This record gives sequence, C-alpha cells and structure tokens, in this order.
Amino acid sequence: MQQALIAAPAGAWPGAGDVGRAIEKGRAFLLSSIDDDGAVRDEPAVDDLRYGERTAAAVYALISAGVDPSEKTLARAIAFLNKANLKTTIGVSFRACAMAQIADETVAIPLLRKDVDWLRGACDEQGGYGMLSGADGEQVSDNLNTQMAMMALAAAAGRGIQLPQDFWRKVERYWVSQQQGDGGWAYRMREARGARSYGSMTAGALASLLICRDYVQREEILAGRPTGQDKHISAGTKWLVDNFSVTENPGIGHNRLYQYLLSIKRFALAGGRKYIGGRNWYDEGARELLIRQNDDGSWGYYPQVIMESSLALMFLGQGGQPILMNKLQYAGRWNARPRDAANLVHWMSLNFESKGSWQVVDPQSDLADLHDAPLLYISGAGPFEMSDEQVEKLRTYVLQGGTILSESAANNGDFTLDMQKLSRRLFPDFPLKRLDDNHQLYTAYFRPEVRPGLLAVDNGVRLLLVHSPRELSLALQLAEDGSRPWFELVTNIHFFSTDKAGMRDRTSRDSWGQVGDFEPTVTIRAARIRFDGNWNPEPLAMRRLELHLARLHQAKLVVQEVEIAALHAPSHHVAVMTGTGPFELDDVQREALAEYLRLGGRLVVDSAGGGNEFSECVRKYILPLCDRTGPVSPDHSVYSLPVKIESVAFRRAYAQALGDKSREPRLIGGQLNGRLAVVFSPEDITGALVGEGGFNIRGYNHDSAVRLMTNLLWPWRDQPVVQVDVIKPLMGR
Repeated sequence: MQQALIAAPAGAWPGAGDVGRAIEKGRAFLLSSIDDDGAVRDEPAVDDLRYGERTAAAVYALISAGVDPSEKTLARAIAFLNKANLKTTIGVSFRACAMAQIADETVAIPLLRKDVDWLRGACDEQGGYGMLSGADGEQVSDNLNTQMAMMALAAAAGRGIQLPQDFWRKVERYWVSQQQGDGGWAYRMREARGARSYGSMTAGALASLLICRDYVQREEILAGRPTGQDKHISAGTKWLVDNFSVTENPGIGHNRLYQYLLSIKRFALAGGRKYIGGRNWYDEGARELLIRQNDDGSWGYYPQVIMESSLALMFLGQGGQPILMNKLQYAGRWNARPRDAANLVHWMSLNFESKGSWQVVDPQSDLADLHDAPLLYISGAGPFEMSDEQVEKLRTYVLQGGTILSESAANNGDFTLDMQKLSRRLFPDFPLKRLDDNHQLYTAYFRPEVRPGLLAVDNGVRLLLVHSPRELSLALQLAEDGSRPWFELVTNIHFFSTDKAGMRDRTSRDSWGQVGDFEPTVTIRAARIRFDGNWNPEPLAMRRLELHLARLHQAKLVVQEVEIAALHAPSHHVAVMTGTGPFELDDVQREALAEYLRLGGRLVVDSAGGGNEFSECVRKYILPLCDRTGPVSPDHSVYSLPVKIESVAFRRAYAQALGDKSREPRLIGGQLNGRLAVVFSPEDITGALVGEGGFNIRGYNHDSAVRLMTNLLWPWRDQPVVQVDVIKPLMGR
C-alpha cells in the first residue's frame, strides 16, 4: 500500500496560498470601499470627531498588505489623508503609521512630522493619551489610545523622527503605573475599581514597554553595558502566555478580537517572537481570520466592517511578512544592541520592493525555525560557548543553505576569538579568512564606504559564515544619518548570501523534511566520486535531491560514495562528480573511469559554483575520454524524461551577467560508442540543489537545477547526442 512520501509538519495549515488569497480578497474589499473623494464608505461627516479614522486605518492596512502607495485608488486615499484634519489619537496614529511606510519622503515626511508634533502635544502629564488632543479639553487617558500613540511614534522613530529621552521615560512610568497586580493591563486603572486585565490591553502595553525600553536605556545600550531583565515586561509576558488565545480576546471574550490580534502582532514583532508560550501566534491567528473572513473579503459587521477589516489585514499582511533575519539568543551577551536587527529589517523593507520582518531563535529551536530566514545573525559582547549538539544544529542549518553573520558588539575581542573557535568546529575543512577589500560582497548591491575587515568561510561555492571583528550593531542601533554605510554593508551581506532571491513568507515551510515509507516506481543507484580535491563542497545537495525525487516522482535515490577505482557499472547506474577548484587524475584513475564508461556507465559532472578552474580540469582529464563532445541535443531524452525541460532559469546575478535572453540549458555532452556517456555542466547545479543563496554563483536557480539533475540521473534512451565536435568556451568569472 502506498504511504505518504513526506509527512506534513504539524500546524502547516493555513498555507501560504490560503493566506495569500485571504490577503488579496481583503485588499480588494478595502480598495473597493474607497470613494471618488478618497475617503472610505461610511466615513463620518467632516464635523464628526472621528472623521478620517476609518480611512487612515484602511490606508495603513493596504500599505501593510503590500499595495503600492502609487496605485491610483490608494493614492487617492493618501491624498485625502494629506488634507484631512484628523482630531483623534487613533486617527492621527494610523495616519502616521501609514506615512512611515511610504518611501517617497516628499509625500511621507512632512505629514509624519505634523502627526508626531500632534501626538507629542496630546500626551498628558502622566504620559498617557485619551481620545483627543489635550488642547481639546479635559479628558482621561486610557491604555487603548496610549498604545496606539506608541505604535505611531515608534514607526516615526524608524524614519528618523525622534523624541527626547525624557518623553519616553514619562510614557514608561505611565505603563508601569497601569499594570495590574496579576501582571496584565486593563483599559484604564486609575480611578477604576475592579478593573480587569485583558488580552488586547496587555499585548499592547507590552509592545509599548518594549519600545520605551530601547529609548530609556539608550546610554547603557550605546555603551554596551548589560541592561538586565525588566520585571514588568516579564510579569506581563507571563500573563499573556498563561491566557493566550486567538479565538477570543482573553478576559473579555469576543469583544475587540481584531484589536487584540493586532496587539499580539505588535508585541510579537517588537520582540522578534515566533511563538508565545510555545504557540505559533501567526499561524493560529491566520487560521482564525481565514475562518472569519466574509465572502466579500471583509471581516466583522456593519458599522465596524471597515475598521475591523483593516485590523485583520494589518495582522495578516504585517505578521506574515518574510523573515529576513534570525537573531540567535544564547547563554551570553547576545542582545547588547536590542534594535539592531529590527532597524536593519525596517530599513531594507523601506528601501526595497518587499517588506520583511525578523525573529529571535535559540540553539534549542527546530531546524525549521532556523530556516524561516536565510541569514542567522549572531551578535556578541563577550565570550560564549556552545555544546556539540548546538554546533551540529548550526552546521546542518548552513549545509542546508543558510548563512551565518556574526559581529563583535562593542568590538569585543573575546567574542571574535570564540567565533574563530566556533568556525573551526563548524567547518573544519574550510578556514576562516579575511576577505579582500575588493571582494564581490562589498559591491553586491551598494558600494558602502566602509571595509571593516570581514572574515569569511568559503566552501568554494558560497560563503558559509561571515564575521565582522568590528561591530556593525552600533550603527544599526543608532539608525542615524551616519549609519547608512553600515546598513548598506549588511544589506550587501544579505543579498550576497541570498542572490536577492524572493523570501518565503511566515506560513511557508522548509523542504528538508523526512521521507516516509513508500513503494518506489524506480530506484536510481548513483555513485558520488571522491577524488583529491574539493569533491564535496555541499554535502547535503544530493540529500535534497533525494527528497524531491521521492515527493515528485516516487523515485528512490541510493547514493554511494566511492573512489574512481571502485566504480562498477552494473552497480552504479550513474556516477556524479562535482567539485570546485583544480584537480588532477592520474593515468590509473583515467583508465578506471574510461573502463566504467566503456562498460555502459554514465558520468554526470558539475562545476559546483560554476568556477573555471574545475571546468578546465574536466576538459583536460575527462572529456578527452569521449569520441565526440559538444552541446547536448535539445531532442535528447535528458531534456524530456521524466520532466519536460524547454527552458531554464539562472540565478539572478548570473542571469544579469550573461546579458542575453537565452533560457536554454547549457549542458555539454560526451559521446562514446554512439551513446551519451558523459554530461558536463559548466554552470552550477550542485549549489542550487541546496538553495537559492549565493550572489557569485554562476549557474541555475533551484527549480531548474532540480529538474536538470532529476533528468540527468533518470534512465535514458540512448540516441545521438551532440550537435558539434567542439566545446564552446566557457564564460570567465
């Protein structure tokens, strides 16, 4: 009986497609709700105190969900907000949050400054906010309006509009004064009897305190001194963990559920949390919102449908953004600059077409959590140690396509020494070396005016680890005008390690799963050739291909590592030789390889990384074993069995370097006794099997590499194979 090939991970639903469709329907609903004057339907009259609130919320939600601010309908709503006289804390806060996400400074910054001035003036003497500006009369502050103001002022700070430290101290005192004895927060505590803690207020208060902490502790953070644990945040977090739900607003049932989910999102993203009390807050919240979405794409009911739809879309759009970077929490000074990753991701989201987020992971996190991001960031301000088990997990993450970026916070030499030790434990075959100041990493996208003497581990295909002995995090923490070169440098590192490939959203799962029991339709027995040289730069490449073959073709791949002399045609249907750099084959090895080919064996050779040195050695030692060589005919079954390959795609950077529009495979064939005996790819396949990363890799993207290698290992029909008798020169690197 056929069993499942790969078991779906627990909690995999909703998937990216489900959430994407829900977001698209929600965006369409809100866009359709914008009238010709730019206001949303049912916006209160101009003399109403709440005039403009709903439009401001809808605009913020639409931008958060990926709608381009220049889209004509949304642009009309932005123009409306630019002229509207908003009177409430909620309205001004939503507008400020929307403006903070618009890259065009001529549109965003003047209005954002205006809203910050309004919010600063609206803050009462205790540090709280009511519905209106204090200038509009006496009012009592509450925790809903105060958390909304904090959301807006934090967004403005991300655009360089800062408030003085005294302001943040005052607001922090407000939140501490409002905390209940059980650790949570209510709507209002002052002069209230029997006030009850509930979810939306507690999550919003925690997000606000996390914001305040970064500014109140500014001197300690910039000096690299420990800041200690905040007991108020700890107590509030415990309350939220103990009462966590996505089906109701804990403490008050279904009332203000969408406001609660937005507050959960704010708290989680502020602290880089994927889990709250071991529960995946985004997956569970998205599942609930998909259930609650109306047929027309909206959420909630009249008259709150616009506001509740906006809140729901804020959760789905912002909360589901791709994770650009993981930050490692370990036993040591891992968080000396607590806003470094957050500020970097915000800067990248603002300057590029796709928005992203970040999260904290630890050595006990599942590999799937590590694979949420292509880059694992390790910051340290002192010595640290890792167990053998933790080191093995990090190694597996990297060998499965991830990259480590580390930096010595406060230029701490002890951390650099320990990173050097860790590097030797992780990659004993590849040394940690200083990158030349002209290395491609420094010019992968920007050309920053800083060269901090980066160290890196290179396996010949890609960079596995990059370490900066000079701190990067201080500039990222400050996020000032002088910080830009450092933001550019770290962005280059990110792009270099990912080839600026599209990131997976939060609902996606990595494909390094386990193959369950199944009855294969075909078994492929392949030999992996060992030789004197870098023959195994990506040890898990064939493992990932094995997973793809099982899942897509119900095929079983059996791989055996052998020396050339041990090749045995009846046992090894196909042999794979891959590597980087130069190598030599002596006469005995060449004769053994020739004998394997004469007896019907097939050899697939891949220049991992696409380097010329390896390719030149293939031309020298291997291709002369064939009678005839040249491009493989497009009619050969290697391009049709079991996958029809009519075109391929190359990696982003390499495709740009090629400069032509060709999407044809570039395989070289070697014919022996009338059959295709050798197939050589001068462009990388091996590295691409692992993943998309690697800016300097000359080769195919992941999907094309999987299809090509699947066909290369598949049983062929023998037929004429080459078109010409010469091999075209390979492009220089």
